[in-house]
Amino acid sequence: MVFISRVLILFIVNVCISETVSKTIRFTTNSAQARKARGLHVASFTFHGNGGEVRYLVNGTGHVPARFFIYDAPRWKEAQSLSHVNCTAKIHLANFHHRVSASSRVQVMPPGGAPMTWHVVYADIYTCTMTVMLTPNYMEYTLLLMNPDVVGNATNHFSVEQRGLLTFYGILVLLTFILMCIYAPQVYEAVIRGTPMHAVFQALSICVLGTCLSAFFMATHLTRFASNGEGLPSIETFSLLCDMVSQAVMGYVMLYISLGWMLAGTWPHISQATLIPPFRAFTGLLIVQMLLFAWTQLLSGKYTGYLGYRSDAGLLQVILNLGMASVLVANVNNLLSRERSVLKKDFYRSFTKVCLMWFLSYPILWALSCLVSPHLWLRVILFGETIFKVTAVVLLFKLVESRSLYWEVSSLWLPTPPSKSWNFDESHS
Repeated sequence: MVFISRVLILFIVNVCISETVSKTIRFTTNSAQARKARGLHVASFTFHGNGGEVRYLVNGTGHVPARFFIYDAPRWKEAQSLSHVNCTAKIHLANFHHRVSASSRVQVMPPGGAPMTWHVVYADIYTCTMTVMLTPNYMEYTLLLMNPDVVGNATNHFSVEQRGLLTFYGILVLLTFILMCIYAPQVYEAVIRGTPMHAVFQALSICVLGTCLSAFFMATHLTRFASNGEGLPSIETFSLLCDMVSQAVMGYVMLYISLGWMLAGTWPHISQATLIPPFRAFTGLLIVQMLLFAWTQLLSGKYTGYLGYRSDAGLLQVILNLGMASVLVANVNNLLSRERSVLKKDFYRSFTKVCLMWFLSYPILWALSCLVSPHLWLRVILFGETIFKVTAVVLLFKLVESRSLYWEVSSLWLPTPPSKSWNFDESHS
């Protein structure tokens, strides 16, 4: 344990001191792609301060003249509105342009006070014409976009909206590791003794472990990203999968508890037909959420925190969270209306607060993000949601632990969670 702790501390220190990263893009493009898009969008990057740079190195110059066009955010927004109206006007709106050559080129971005997002677009002489492409370009190039460091040199930095991600994930790894060390003895004891809440402890442990692994993989990806601007996409994918598993497990733990699992000798005195609809509704919402997540990642081709926040996908995620919160609250209200035990009622009220913290954190932060600048959206939502969800897991751990002795003494519990093929006595109908 001491060795693991030392290794983890060294990892955290390395993470926190190496947050200097550029964005490196290796891309292959051709004239057909550029014509179809009316100017092929290559990259976006948010610069801050003075001395930001865009560098590129092209492997081969192609057959016809080509250029990189660089737009600031206002001009890019206007250019997009002209994309299907006047391609030439769209191209001419660029703030800067560079002819693609076999050698590397550097564009120093103009100084600015507030952070500004810039967009890089590729176009050649065929882009805005319908002539036959006799000698189309097929080009490979490397594009580097860099912010200034603390001394003003454009050397390896995150885009503005990504600043702090590496340190945040490093701290999250350390925090979840500490939580596992604190609760591991209690979980082990509960499993060995076969206490009423041992299955809940196991599920919550999986949730914490998934969060820790997700943060560890993401921090590893970002640490590598610090050295080459590309990171480790496969490790990033593992991080996202661990996060999905963690959230799914936590969701089902809350669903089962809201249906009365492990808090009574039998299931609530209601029919199977009454229990299955909320279970199916919640499962359906959870599946849609996971599919939405995968779809968003495939469309963006990059890590977006959890979803594209200011997109239709982000709004749909808000609706899904509200729907799942409604299902759980309705389940708890049904239990409270039949429950006579004051202690159990107190448990369910506290449990409802934890559920609301878990599911409403995203909608609330999504609404608050509308009040801040776009480059702060990722940090406001990702940081805030992660903090709220980790807090919710800890609170549920403590809540279950505080009630575990009562359920054990009263022996009103089920040893295993329900399966899809529940068998209820007719007396429960």
